[in-house]
Amino acid sequence: MLVVYCCWSERVKYLGCYFTCNTGEVDPSCFVGKFYGSFNNIINVLGSKRYEMLTVHLVKTYCLPSLLYGCEISNLNTSDARSLDVAWNNAFRKIFKGFWRESVKPLQFYCRCLPVTMLIALRKIQFWKKMYYHDSIVSHILANECYHSVLAVAARYNISAYHVMHSNNFALKNVFCMVTLHNPCE
Repeated sequence: MLVVYCCWSERVKYLGCYFTCNTGEVDPSCFVGKFYGSFNNIINVLGSKRYEMLTVHLVKTYCLPSLLYGCEISNLNTSDARSLDVAWNNAFRKIFKGFWRESVKPLQFYCRCLPVTMLIALRKIQFWKKMYYHDSIVSHILANECYHSVLAVAARYNISAYHVMHSNNFALKNVFCMVTLHNPCE
């Protein structure tokens, strides 16, 4: 008689994302770890006499995608979103040699970088639009099912349904930037 034992695991890895077994939510700790690893490599290679804007560009290009991987399809709870936001803010503090109690929102604003929570919302809307306007009928039907939740994400930032439906990606990012223009230090 063949006996097969199955081990219980607290989380499951699928397509690079770790899902917790009890809730099915995405665990962002691995993304934060990859972000800090890439960020520290960039900081070490550039050295102490680095140009800040070059560093911001490299971090946006090489580190931020690992922090935001899969954010389009997952619903992060507030503590997980906060941990992503803290990692992004700490990167700005390290680049510009700021203290932990100083706000980095003005630095992000003048570097034309959105806070992580806004980047996640922007990427969710852009992903939804790709699905909505895709040639595949299955993608279009799935996008129709998510229509109201995407509009709820946009409404959190006072973005109208018209801008969601009719703006290209560049214009949509500018709308998010205008939101930060009205509240750069929040």
